[in-house]
Amino acid sequence: KIYDCDFTAEKTEDITIISKYSKINISQTGNVDIDGYDDTMTFNTTGDFELNTKYSNLKCMKSGKLDLTIYDSNLEIDEIGNLEISESKYSSYEFNTAGMVKISSSYDDEFSFESVTSFKANSSKYSEYTIGNLTNSFTILDGYEDNIKIYETSSSFTHFDLISKYANITLNTSATNHLKLDWDTKYGKIEFQESEFNTKIMIKDDSEFQYVGIKGTESESMPFVRVRG
Repeated sequence: KIYDCDFTAEKTEDITIISKYSKINISQTGNVDIDGYDDTMTFNTTGDFELNTKYSNLKCMKSGKLDLTIYDSNLEIDEIGNLEISESKYSSYEFNTAGMVKISSSYDDEFSFESVTSFKANSSKYSEYTIGNLTNSFTILDGYEDNIKIYETSSSFTHFDLISKYANITLNTSATNHLKLDWDTKYGKIEFQESEFNTKIMIKDDSEFQYVGIKGTESESMPFVRVRG
């Protein structure tokens, strides 16, 4: 346990820390387990990283799998393996590259990825997601008033699947030659290159918009964008 301390190390094996009001600076370490409060943490490289903290700041160049429970904190990590978040509120995340991302609950968070392999959130409210390049898939099962920006999808893109109310979405799928668009929302609107799609279903009224269209060649395994709200 450390309290109001400056802890510095060049190299350690696996490490477990319980800390408050402390500065932790480690260049190279094995697996990390930190239960913290109001800490400032800096690492160069780590193994797998488990962090439960409030009101803290973390900077890291490279880590293995990251397992988080976070409240009102800021994280900057250049390269991570897979990311799992049990619960996050009022926090900001900035990643360069990430593998598979799984979030149980996010509330009023900000996420930024230069590139991510796949993303899935079970519950998300008032959060913001910015992705430079999405390799495979993006899923939110229960969303509310989220902002989602995906500037590029790769040629291996499989799906964007969103169940949400009052979401704002920017999604670029120009690298995908074959795509199914399946949209069914109330009190929303969509802008897309309609001329590129063969329209199967289109229903518009004052409160509802439903659309199903195919770009390219239709198949059961084709990439899709599906939005329900």
